[in-house]
Amino acid sequence: MGSVAVPVLPVEVSLNNTSALSGVSAKSLDEVFERTGLAAKWEAKGKALGLAIGEAKGDERAIKVAKNLINLGLPLETVASATELDPEKVKALYQNKVKNRN
Repeated sequence: MGSVAVPVLPVEVSLNNTSALSGVSAKSLDEVFERTGLAAKWEAKGKALGLAIGEAKGDERAIKVAKNLINLGLPLETVASATELDPEKVKALYQNKVKNRN
């Protein structure tokens, strides 16, 4: 399995700013994170990361299926439609197959 490029999302955390915590008596770190808004930021970052990884894995699977369909001799339009890959990506797979034949 190839490596997956994952986007880095900016999350700013200021540990020097205690005004968000002034007068807060929290029983747990989770409660502090909720009250300061850090939990929502980290949750959003985690969701974005999960979606990026899932999308990359989905593309890997679609490319594998596309290669199989190409080897079966299906036309480019059919492969692109069946795999929902960009037609240019499928075209590149066809061209790669032709290169490898020679």
